[in-house]
Amino acid sequence: MKQKAEGVLLAIVITVFCAIPVLAAPEDIQSPYVVDNAGLLTKQQTQSLEQEAQRISEQYQCGVYIFTVVDFETVSEADDIYDFAKEIYLRHELGWGEEKDGTLLVLSMEERDFSHIAYGDFGSYAFTDYGKKKLDDEFLDDFRNNDWYTGFSDYLSTSAEYLACAREGKPIDVEDESWKMNLIFIGIGVFIALIVVGIFYLQMKTAQEKNSASGYLSDFKLTGQSDRYLRTTVSRRTIQSSGGKGGTTVDQDGFSGNSGKF
Repeated sequence: MKQKAEGVLLAIVITVFCAIPVLAAPEDIQSPYVVDNAGLLTKQQTQSLEQEAQRISEQYQCGVYIFTVVDFETVSEADDIYDFAKEIYLRHELGWGEEKDGTLLVLSMEERDFSHIAYGDFGSYAFTDYGKKKLDDEFLDDFRNNDWYTGFSDYLSTSAEYLACAREGKPIDVEDESWKMNLIFIGIGVFIALIVVGIFYLQMKTAQEKNSASGYLSDFKLTGQSDRYLRTTVSRRTIQSSGGKGGTTVDQDGFSGNSGKF
């Protein structure tokens, strides 16, 4: 009887210890970073992208996700691909930390739709309006050629660059290329100045010298008066975006993003 009781107690202890990992598991489980419901990738490609996305997300503490579907309209009541991407982000509780920082790229293959969104304070800071458009150019050319793996790889690697810059306090934004616009304005100004100087020079070359002042006045007749501008001042101002310095436009749900066709 004693041995039987000891056996029952041992079984209970084993059961409890076996149950502990099971109970703790949900807290440790992370949503997959790459979900390919459209079947665009091989198993090996999906695993490779998954590992890279996880590495980037953990390094910069901002989730980087990929989601594909055959036709979003058959699995969702969302009005468009942008709303569908937001739905996926919220439904699967994506994002890193309390702020749920992250970025998500969604493809719907039926109409070749895509949406690229960002969420959270840091997610929106790292992926500005300007930055998203530049990032989209990195993968859309691959998708148009049906090169899915290269496109997703470009998306991940470029996202890592953006996150690295943001962690250093220098997110990719329109201001980064302001010096190019300054050079353009300077070049235009120099070009106009050269034209004006050239015109004056040609006029001086064709003028004929008179021997006396009367020679200048003989053909002079004053028939009226008019005002002439001797100098023109051109003022320029920079038209800034609504944020004043580029930045990110966030909707009422806290998301920002682009969408379109590929």
